[in-house]
Amino acid sequence: MSFKLEDIKIGYMVEVTFKERESLKRLCVVTMWEGDIIFTNGKTWFQPDDFDENFGSYYITKVWGYPEYAECMWYNDTDDRPLLWERHSAKKMTKAEIEEILGYSIDIIG
Repeated sequence: MSFKLEDIKIGYMVEVTFKERESLKRLCVVTMWEGDIIFTNGKTWFQPDDFDENFGSYYITKVWGYPEYAECMWYNDTDDRPLLWERHSAKKMTKAEIEEILGYSIDIIG
């Protein structure tokens, strides 16, 4: 399942990852501020326009839905939230690793 920015709703939670520092991640609640949708963790915020179709210098790695209990909606954690989507990067493998998984030899073409 692919996820688009327009699929993200106020009250959801997103994990934002910085492209230049893959280890730098932020959990953000989706909310509104002055009529605009923003992602915030209470210390910093991002507007969805900061993300182009390749998500600019940031990208979304996970999206969680609404928490089980409404009073937890604005807590900055993923407890009691269903994980709706997770980005999976392509796994880099050698020919030998692929052959080991398949159990037979392969020829790479193209």
